[in-house]
Amino acid sequence: MNKSFLSFKSKSYISLLIVFVLCTGLLTVPVSAQDKYDDSEVTEGDPFTIKEVLELKSGTEHVFVRGQLVYFATPHDNTVERPVLSFSSYNLTFDDAYAIYGNPVIQTVIEGKTYSLFIDGLAPLYSEIGDIVEFSGTFVIKDGYPMLTDITTLKIVESENKQAPLTVTIAEIKENGLNMLGRYVRINDVTLGSYKEFGLTKISDRTGEINLYMTSPYPAVVKAGDVVILYAVIGCSDSTVHLYAGTKEANGYNIFDNIYDRTPPSITEINYRPNITERDYHSFMIRVKDNRGVKNVFITYQIDNQTPVTRPMELFDADENIYTYSISNNDITEDVSQIAYGVTAVNISNVTNTMSSRVFVDHKPKIYGLTPEPYEYISFWSFSLSARCFNMGESPKCTLTLVKDGFPLFSGPITVDSHNYNKFGTCSASYTPPSTLKYPSGDYTATITFERIEDGFTASETWEFSLYGWDD
Repeated sequence: MNKSFLSFKSKSYISLLIVFVLCTGLLTVPVSAQDKYDDSEVTEGDPFTIKEVLELKSGTEHVFVRGQLVYFATPHDNTVERPVLSFSSYNLTFDDAYAIYGNPVIQTVIEGKTYSLFIDGLAPLYSEIGDIVEFSGTFVIKDGYPMLTDITTLKIVESENKQAPLTVTIAEIKENGLNMLGRYVRINDVTLGSYKEFGLTKISDRTGEINLYMTSPYPAVVKAGDVVILYAVIGCSDSTVHLYAGTKEANGYNIFDNIYDRTPPSITEINYRPNITERDYHSFMIRVKDNRGVKNVFITYQIDNQTPVTRPMELFDADENIYTYSISNNDITEDVSQIAYGVTAVNISNVTNTMSSRVFVDHKPKIYGLTPEPYEYISFWSFSLSARCFNMGESPKCTLTLVKDGFPLFSGPITVDSHNYNKFGTCSASYTPPSTLKYPSGDYTATITFERIEDGFTASETWEFSLYGWDD
């Protein structure tokens, strides 16, 4: 069996056909027959139904078929040259005109029976699971597996409710699988075997065992020995039936749904700052990951000894699973010393996890915005010195010392230009030499010191710069 399957894999006409899933805790899948796309009534001139295609002779060209997209089997391969196709009234290259994921599987229900067809090509641009799509190409049967290849046209017709998988046992697949090729199925209580790279992995349920082919190893959330719900596609190599498994990344849902997993969500703070240094809102940015899916995330915080506050966190980046919440600057007043907080995440199995931490409000004065910048080379004609400082209180003072070649040229108080009247106040101070005072060209060292009068706290900064000008 392995030999024949590897021969199947080695053909250039097909990417690997895989499992697909529509049911997870985050996706609701219709289960009634009337929700499934039905081709029963077609009129003259309409596309082939999948049932009609499957009755054609292998090698039939110019086959035009319609069905509902139920699965993306493989990633888009940008390295392969493709012909120019007409798509949505635009003349686009193959790479431009297709979605990221390829090898779609389409299904339809006719008179209560489901028919499936694998497409050896890529899906229409922006297509999604549940879309009704049309393809033109050549119908072939390779190693016993029916498919449409050499795709020439394709388009999205409309969207429909997603189809539910057929729930089966492994014994039922082994008994009737050759009559269900390409069928999207769900198998409950599957025990996973050891993954075999480029080969067949053995899986089992209470009724028997079967081989599974995957294009990539198990996702990090599952491992050999786990019992899962498996969503798969029935395939074959010649007359031997087996299954194909895809990836969550390609299909948007868990292929291996580990319903028995009781692992709590992981919580990671990605922008932690131990100190708040100015009167501003404080944002929490948290990454939450879970094997099965996150239900909700909330934060409880307490400012000093005030009453704790609990609020839901907002999903900021769905791809990176990042949640955020911000505390208003109106809540971080000048007498606040710390904020204690805890983030709680709940997954769809109602398993919770909590991460706790705290930040401190740093009221010490801090200097920034030096002019000239350190080591800057500036003209005498535009020479002035300035700096900014926050956490300065209501009546800050500032002094400046200017030294050249070890000799002080200026030392004394300078004007505080502006400030805000609270402990978090930001002020600026500057010094411009009188027009009658001409500093010589060369290297200078400046030291500026701010003092907060209320408690005597000071902040100083020393830096160097160079002048050129009137005496050069």
